[in-house]
Amino acid sequence: MVDGAQMIDEWQTVGEEFEPEKEFVLDSLEALKVTADPTRLRVLESLVEQPLTVKEVAKKLDIAPTKLYYHINLLEEHGLVRVVKQRVVSGIIEKQYRTRAYSFNVKQAMFDLDASGDKNLTSLLSVIFDATRDDIKRAFRKGLIKPSEDDPHKRNAILFRTLTKLPPERLKEFEEKLLGLIKDFNSFSDTAEKEGLLDGCKSYGLTVALFPLADDLPNKRTTIE
Repeated sequence: MVDGAQMIDEWQTVGEEFEPEKEFVLDSLEALKVTADPTRLRVLESLVEQPLTVKEVAKKLDIAPTKLYYHINLLEEHGLVRVVKQRVVSGIIEKQYRTRAYSFNVKQAMFDLDASGDKNLTSLLSVIFDATRDDIKRAFRKGLIKPSEDDPHKRNAILFRTLTKLPPERLKEFEEKLLGLIKDFNSFSDTAEKEGLLDGCKSYGLTVALFPLADDLPNKRTTIE
């Protein structure tokens, strides 16, 4: 009872204690389309660390709760989030949700060279690049990214596109270095937590695309940054 008016039950675990899977494979176009939405991707990311209610997710993402119910219901319907706890507040059931897995990977067979493979690839690119674009725009609007600064460190962002030619042995060497840097980036949070340094950390995003080009390059190229 709160202030003698609002009846609030204790949180009850739904089923067994839940911990997200290490990895979940997206093996259908429907599931891939569900994740191919920047808002739903942000919801998934917000529910990785701990269970949250719709209102708590809304506050974290600075979105009205009424705009999130549809997205969370869709994620639950496709098994990408699940209800882990619930309670009754003044006769209304309140739920806490958790992301299905720490990592979502797309089944490679979905990218066969046919019409469906093309659609699946388009959905995957939407998941990655639409979310990145929206994250950068939100950071810019909050003054966290300053493209007008000449000093790259003051810009607080590295936005870069370039093209080059590489012999096979140099490509392999570069890929190994790049994968090592990505692994380091992903481990920073765990390291900071173990060392008790999380309170002084800021959140950063990293998006990477390394791929062969369909057309051969001229010797002189344009770089955009």
